[in-house]
Amino acid sequence: MSRRLQDLQDNLAYIQASYPDDTCLALFDLHQLIAYLPGKAFKLKALEIGTPLEKLKHTVSYMAITSEKVVREEKGAESLGIPYIGIAVPVYEDQKLVGALTSLSSTERVDLFRFGAEKLGTLVQEMSSSSKEIKGATHHAAERFQAVAAKSQEFAKSMNEIRSILAFIKTISTQTNLLGLNASIEAARAAEHGRGFVVVANEIRKLAEHSKKSVDEIEGQLLQMQERIKTLNEGIQELSMQSRENLALLEEFTTAFHQVSEIAATLKKHSVT
Repeated sequence: MSRRLQDLQDNLAYIQASYPDDTCLALFDLHQLIAYLPGKAFKLKALEIGTPLEKLKHTVSYMAITSEKVVREEKGAESLGIPYIGIAVPVYEDQKLVGALTSLSSTERVDLFRFGAEKLGTLVQEMSSSSKEIKGATHHAAERFQAVAAKSQEFAKSMNEIRSILAFIKTISTQTNLLGLNASIEAARAAEHGRGFVVVANEIRKLAEHSKKSVDEIEGQLLQMQERIKTLNEGIQELSMQSRENLALLEEFTTAFHQVSEIAATLKKHSVT
């Protein structure tokens, strides 16, 4: 056995202890397995000291020795019952190939880490998509609230104009009533000659009083409607303000989702060892 291989064999336990995950080590010369150190749970029962290298074709150990290059492969649990990463490193002494050191490390912990990163990434994407939909709906609702508020204000303005017209009609009605009263007085003075005119004057006064009463009723209804519109408008303004606040919160959530998504991508990237 070469001095280099002997040194490696003497220090296999120290080398194994440097691995963070459960690892088994195998040391080969150019023809066979010369040393093997199983892991705590990761054990290869098929490996025995003296196993010919020719029986281990298609393994990283065989490929490292035949190609004189570092060979790495990752396999799932279907191969050895445990997912693992195998790395075989050619061993040289005086610039001459003398064998290979192979490590098979369990990736169960890494796989759980990777699965968690992928799950987190998927969850964040779903949440981000939902956030965008909610943001769009909230933005649309805010625009609708503004449109309704504008229409409400226009309606309130129109009602003020109607009240102005009613006030004018009320003034005319009062004046008409006075004119009718004056006409009745003048007709009374005219005695027999003014009898027909008295009837007309009384009708004018009745019409004026009826008009005034109708205007008062309409004005009362308009006042009630204005109060309701005012209350409605205040509610719309409050909802609109809440919508804008919700949009601001959604912006913050979206930013947070992006940051978590980046973290998940980084975790996934570094979990692929």
